[in-house]
Amino acid sequence: MTEISLRAILKYEYHSKIYFRGSAAYLHRTTTEAERDYYYQDGSIYSTTMNVPDVLSFDAALGCWLWDHDVQLEALVGTQIGQSGDDIRRQNMPQPTNKMDMKNVSGYIRYFPSFTQGFSVFGSVSQVFDGRNVGQSQTITGGITYQFPIFKSTAQ
Repeated sequence: MTEISLRAILKYEYHSKIYFRGSAAYLHRTTTEAERDYYYQDGSIYSTTMNVPDVLSFDAALGCWLWDHDVQLEALVGTQIGQSGDDIRRQNMPQPTNKMDMKNVSGYIRYFPSFTQGFSVFGSVSQVFDGRNVGQSQTITGGITYQFPIFKSTAQ
């Protein structure tokens, strides 16, 4: 499957402490290969190639920096809207041709330790609370990141 996306992002930061970020994206998707040579998508199709619906995606985040930019907190709401596709039918398994819409909320925290440069530790929780052909699910993530310096700062 090939996916081409176009995303617009707008961010406003107030006094380097509180920020708002919004984004809108269009994801153009092509086809994928199925493990079978027959499937149903608004009618019988005898092929291993399935069309994957395009998607519109929107999100808005409100965040803040605490303790001299050592901690980042963020709350996010998002939505994904399938542009075509069919519904999951009782006698079929979900498949890439299904129209998938969802709404979710997330919380995010990230800590930049002052005793080391480039590293951060993060955690987030996300909950899908509404959707079409999507289950209501919760995701908990965490990790460690390192930002590799590519350009040396010339500021003194």
